[in-house]
Amino acid sequence: QIEGADFSVGAAEMLNEILRGMTHPVPAGSFAAHSDLIDDCFAKDTAEEIVAALDAADNEWASEQAATIRTKSPETVKVALRQVRDGAKLDNFEENMRMEYRIGWRKVQSHDFLEGVRAVIIDKDNAPKWKPATLEEVSDADVARYFEPLGDDELTFGD
Repeated sequence: QIEGADFSVGAAEMLNEILRGMTHPVPAGSFAAHSDLIDDCFAKDTAEEIVAALDAADNEWASEQAATIRTKSPETVKVALRQVRDGAKLDNFEENMRMEYRIGWRKVQSHDFLEGVRAVIIDKDNAPKWKPATLEEVSDADVARYFEPLGDDELTFGD
């Protein structure tokens, strides 16, 4: 591939030229058929509104997604929603990794993490008892604590 590259152009254009010859179209994923529904439902402001929109969609796929969300830790669902949205606004890798680290640090110490381990690995009953038990019971403060700085335990990058 390199032998046929046009070295009269800049490095970026040359790399693009080489890569074009090595790529192929990617088939549509399983979500592609539902992209409009996903955009509509997941644009809602809260996890509760997202699940309600999925329920209201009168669509088998949407109903399955709502049912799946209901099996997950309500607190984790809300933390993940904020994580995705906050992460999209962060300016750099270090900020994103600090957020991820804070969440992970706190999640492994949470009731729901331990309960999930119990339900899936220890007892194998696959019947976790989440606390709080519903999305509506998870407060903004419950979610916010996952994003607070860790003080001396904060992730650093040589700074």
